[in-house]
Amino acid sequence: MSGVKPLKTEKQLIGRYESIQQAGDGPIFYIGEMPFSARFYSLGDAVEITSTEFDSLLEADGYARVFAVIPNHAVDEVLGPRATDAQKLGENERYQLFSIDLPPTDSQNDPVDSELNSKND
Repeated sequence: MSGVKPLKTEKQLIGRYESIQQAGDGPIFYIGEMPFSARFYSLGDAVEITSTEFDSLLEADGYARVFAVIPNHAVDEVLGPRATDAQKLGENERYQLFSIDLPPTDSQNDPVDSELNSKND
């Protein structure tokens, strides 16, 4: 695991995401239960979704890249065959942060499921 320095808090995971996020990227998605501190440090922009919703998100059009924060115990299960496409960006005692580049599709301009985007309202 060279080059990935363990982070101490959600603040640092959110900070890592914010420092590399670009236009066309999705919000930061917490797979499973999102801690309050993630909500706080992301100013409410982090989105809590289930692993099933995450799978659907990866198949949907709309984002060039997604960021996922996955509990340490569930990384293999959540990423599955996409593990080779995922880039680990950081970790703390409970979570690992990954980015996944999504291939462009013919309908890249279609909006991503509004239910996923409204989860942080």
